[in-house]
Amino acid sequence: MQAPQRLLTSYIWSSSIATTVGVLIGHPFETIKVRMQMAKSRITARQCLKNLVKYEGPLSLWKGLAQPLMYTVPVTSVLFITSEFSKPQLRKQWPEMTPFRQSLIAGALSGFTCLFVLVPGDLLKSRAQSQQKQQVTYEQMVR
Repeated sequence: MQAPQRLLTSYIWSSSIATTVGVLIGHPFETIKVRMQMAKSRITARQCLKNLVKYEGPLSLWKGLAQPLMYTVPVTSVLFITSEFSKPQLRKQWPEMTPFRQSLIAGALSGFTCLFVLVPGDLLKSRAQSQQKQQVTYEQMVR
């Protein structure tokens, strides 16, 4: 395998694994946050967690998990790869540019590109988390 291709594969695998673990760990907190925002009265995170587990079961903490996994894993890979591969291009085009500025511009470009996938995906995830039914269909989320 050639060096750039090996590097690309390494970026894809490392960003995919890290993002998957991060989503699996952070998703219950995100679900509680969305439920607290949707509550008709003030509720603490502890009360929200207790009600979710009591009335919908412990797996309800991961309700809507498919959406963030489907969009954040590939988007994070693209984000990371775009940022890392654009830095040498910026360095070649503007050699006097500082590494900080190169990272800033590369990050901004890759972040802007990923917004077009992240925003609709996040909307679907929030809609799935706010559903209090056991089974949530794609059609229910898109409405």
